[in-house]
Amino acid sequence: MNSEDKIIELLKKQSEGVKLESFKDPDGLMCIGINLVQYYPNGAIIREHDTCTEQQALDWTKKKLFKKVYPDVEDFCRRHRVRNEIYESMCVFAYNEGSQCIKTVPFIVCLVNKRWYDLARIMIGNIHYKDPFYYSENQLRKRRIEIDNFKHLDERIEHDFLS
Repeated sequence: MNSEDKIIELLKKQSEGVKLESFKDPDGLMCIGINLVQYYPNGAIIREHDTCTEQQALDWTKKKLFKKVYPDVEDFCRRHRVRNEIYESMCVFAYNEGSQCIKTVPFIVCLVNKRWYDLARIMIGNIHYKDPFYYSENQLRKRRIEIDNFKHLDERIEHDFLS
């Protein structure tokens, strides 16, 4: 399985499959397809009662990945010599949170210095800054799936921490 297929599979796992009808997620946001939240790739708002085919959902996901995720993540990985093992997790994280999240100084420092435990804490939002990130249970579940993709790189990421 290539990286693109792994990324799509991780996104499907996070969205618990392909959703062919729009629905409100636990955070109250309209979703459809494969983890597509609030907006279609063309900028249109996802509305109640919208439907799609499985192929449309896949096409929308790929369009968003190629337009908003892959260029930034690939550039980041090349500039900072990030190992390929976490590329997929970074793509999924950037897909969900926006690629600006991988450009923050703490994120870069953790990746460059291979501080996987600290990176997991940043992704989960358990950091000690003035305005820490807030994640709902739904978002936290998504972060856990992303972190599972690279937690084998460091034994310090314990199951208890991610539970």
